[in-house]
Amino acid sequence: MTEKQAANDKKSATTTIIGIASVIWLLTCVWLFWIAAPCDVTQTGWYARKVSCLASNEMGDSLAGAFAPLAFLWLIAAVFLQRNELSAQRQELRESREVAQAQVVEARNNVAFMAKQTQLLQGREEFERKANLDEDFRDYIEALNDFVESSFKTILIATRENDGFGSEGDYPVVTLNSSDTQYIFKRLQAYSEKISECSIEAYRVAETGRRIRYRGIEELKSIESHLLVLSKKAEAVSDPLQIRFQIINADNAAWRIGVLVNLLEGSGELIPEIDY
Repeated sequence: MTEKQAANDKKSATTTIIGIASVIWLLTCVWLFWIAAPCDVTQTGWYARKVSCLASNEMGDSLAGAFAPLAFLWLIAAVFLQRNELSAQRQELRESREVAQAQVVEARNNVAFMAKQTQLLQGREEFERKANLDEDFRDYIEALNDFVESSFKTILIATRENDGFGSEGDYPVVTLNSSDTQYIFKRLQAYSEKISECSIEAYRVAETGRRIRYRGIEELKSIESHLLVLSKKAEAVSDPLQIRFQIINADNAAWRIGVLVNLLEGSGELIPEIDY
C-alpha cells in the first residue's frame, strides 16, 4: 500500500468516525430535549409543552448548545483532514521530485551512452579512414617503386672518360640498378639511397672539373615530385606505417634530387639522343 492510499484510507476513516459521533451527539441532544421538563404544563402535546412555549433567546440557546459542539467537532475534523491533505500533497511532490531526479539521471545516462556510441562510431570511422589511407599509401609506394625501377633504365649520370683505347665513353658515376627485395619499403629505401649516392658522387665529379653528362632529367624531376607527395601522404597514415616510412628518408632523397637537377641543368651536358 502506498502512502497516498494510506492517506485516503485515513481520511475516509476520519470522516466516518466524525459522522458517527455527530449522529450520536444529535441523538443525545434529541433525547435530552425529550426528557427535559416542559415549559408549559397547561398545554397538551409535546411540541406545545416543550417547544412553542420557549422564548426566542431560550430557543437560540438550546440550538446553540446542540449544534455548537457539533460545529467545533467538524472544525477539528476539517483541520485534521486538511493536515492529511497537505501531507498527501507533500508526499506527491516528494514522489514527483524523486521521479524527476530519476528522469534526470536516466537522461544523463542516455547522454553518456549516446556520447560513448558516438565516440565508438567515430573511432570506427577513423579506423576505416586510416585503413583506407594506409592501403592507398602502400599502393602509392608500390607504384612509385615500379616507376623508379623503370626510370633507372633511362636515367644516366655519367662522366666522359677515355676508355684507354683512344675512344671516349660515358661512365656512370653510380650504377642505378633495380632492387631484388619484395618488401616495398626496403625497395624504396634502396632506390632513395642510390639516388642520394648518385647526387653526392656527381658533385664530387663536378668539383674535379670533369664533365658531367646526363639523360632522364625529367624522370628525376618526376621522382622528386612523387617523393614529396609521398611524404605528404605519410602525415595522415597510421603510426606503424609512419615509422616504417621514416627509414626511407624520402625528404632527404627528394632534396638530393633537387640539388642534382640544379647541378645538371647548370653545368651538366645532356647526352644526345643518338648516344642513347
